[in-house]
Amino acid sequence: MNIPSVLSDNFYFCHVDNNTVMIHIDNSLISPITEMARNSDRKRKNYNFHQTAADPTHRMLHGMEPETYVQPHKHENPDKREAFIILKGKVAAVEYSGSGEITDFCILDPDTGNFGIEFAPH
Repeated sequence: MNIPSVLSDNFYFCHVDNNTVMIHIDNSLISPITEMARNSDRKRKNYNFHQTAADPTHRMLHGMEPETYVQPHKHENPDKREAFIILKGKVAAVEYSGSGEITDFCILDPDTGNFGIEFAPH
């Protein structure tokens, strides 16, 4: 069974016992994350499926409320892909060049059929 626990104000880790095969991403997982995001100063909450920062692949859910903003950033050393798949709501995903020019964007909204994007490493 998955036993969620709060690590800090920004991260919410999933502790998985050795017998767990599947993590269910359903309303029982999403609802508490949404509520914590709603109540946080930054209006967002991460739920990390990976156990430590050293895990080679980071998998997480981001609960984000309308008032939040994620500053443009780049994952380096090594460069990493970053994928966004939206479950509900709406968010703008913007890609920038190294010089800060907008190179692409997408409004993610499951109601319009735009479910996700993946940023390639640069």
